[in-house]
Amino acid sequence: MKGESTGSIACRSCGRELATAETVCPACGAMVGSPAPGAGDDPWTEWAAERNRVKTLWVVAVLAFWLTVVVQVGFFVFRRELDLILVSIAGGAMVLGMWLKTRLQLHQRKEPPRTPPQRSTDGGG
Repeated sequence: MKGESTGSIACRSCGRELATAETVCPACGAMVGSPAPGAGDDPWTEWAAERNRVKTLWVVAVLAFWLTVVVQVGFFVFRRELDLILVSIAGGAMVLGMWLKTRLQLHQRKEPPRTPPQRSTDGGG
């Protein structure tokens, strides 16, 4: 029958196809089925999640660069020769780090205003 459910849904966070019985995406850990409380209501929350993701990637690139530099210096001290493979890895990590830092700064310029939390209007207290 047309329009009948295929037995799978897409994760709202990563887009992975999941069985309808699953409640948590095994790939990204997002809740499946009903949206998380406040999801989509606050653009700042979505912005902050993207900022944290890009910042984490940037930190990993910076750590990879410095780790490669330390290993290269160690090889140079003991062997007295430059390992071009390590130099190219360090160069790639540096370029990646610069690109991610630029992307992070551009993303931070687009920060939406924070919406204050909604207060309860039940009159209790």
